[in-house]
Amino acid sequence: MELRRSAEQALGHAQTIPRVGKPEDIANMVLFLASDESKWVTGQAMIVDGGLTVGPNIPAPSTERLQTIPSGYSGPSFKR
Repeated sequence: MELRRSAEQALGHAQTIPRVGKPEDIANMVLFLASDESKWVTGQAMIVDGGLTVGPNIPAPSTERLQTIPSGYSGPSFKR
């Protein structure tokens, strides 16, 4: 039981919503898709994973780190 709890905590911290998914999370999506509220939804893949596929739950950078980024910086450039 303890191993299961620690595995659930590890999985919960690895995703954007920091908790393990529950059957109700899937059921809520199914109920939405079966309802009239979804009548305008067509041909979509609904991913109900708490943000796991979005990427790891990484804390925001500290303000000290942000101060080292040059003003006006907008990301890497692919120009040669």
